[in-house]
Amino acid sequence: MFYYVINKKGKKIIKILSIAGSDCSAGAGIQADLKTIKALGGYCCTVITSITAQNSKQINKVENLSGKILESQLKCVLSDHEFDAIKIGMISDISFVKKIKKLFKKKKIPIVIDPVLKSSLGKYLVKKDKFISIQRILASVSTLITPTIFEASILGGIKIKNIDDMKNFCKNFYSKNGCSVLLKGNEIENGKVIRNILYHNEKFYNMKFKKINNRNTHGTGCTFSATIAFYLASGEVMKNAIEKSQKFVSKSIINSPNFDLDYGPLGL
Repeated sequence: MFYYVINKKGKKIIKILSIAGSDCSAGAGIQADLKTIKALGGYCCTVITSITAQNSKQINKVENLSGKILESQLKCVLSDHEFDAIKIGMISDISFVKKIKKLFKKKKIPIVIDPVLKSSLGKYLVKKDKFISIQRILASVSTLITPTIFEASILGGIKIKNIDDMKNFCKNFYSKNGCSVLLKGNEIENGKVIRNILYHNEKFYNMKFKKINNRNTHGTGCTFSATIAFYLASGEVMKNAIEKSQKFVSKSIINSPNFDLDYGPLGL
């Protein structure tokens, strides 16, 4: 039997499960998710899919964990907790992904995918064909997927150069997979505004927010998707959850610590 936990303010503590890779520099990955959910007042458990050796300049090495330890982690956390939402990031084991699909197919909780094909520093973390298969399997049981323009171009097999291309991808992906899409448009916007496109319940939403010129953006995608998962778990409708998450990420970039790094972490 599972019980809700109430914090000192009398509110239920939101519990999130993050399935993703570890970043020893604590800018992105599991570490970013842990910091994000803690900052929002929730509690985050983890299933670590891979170990990365990285810093602000490069990813030196990536080691994917075995299916046995992945399953063991998942079994342990699920035996202790009933989660309010799940966030899935870097993952490369297809057999484990199929088990996730089977396990969460009947769960009526938000599942947010932050697909990871390559790092922000340009290193590929999974092969393209495997990446496509994994994301399609996950999308079939998920609430929202949050690809970049590059990731979407791989998933859709098309070039995305403008807003119309973004909308076409979102609509096509939704029709094939039944998963809402938030396509992040920072790769095609050069002005002062970044425009993300949300396709949800067969409707388009332009999710604009101000671009912040700051080199400390390591982990923005991880933080963004984790925050969306938290707000959806809190009962926010999709559009509101994304708007609140955009504001949270923007504030975290503005408040980033000045470690004088090439590519520093957010201020969480």
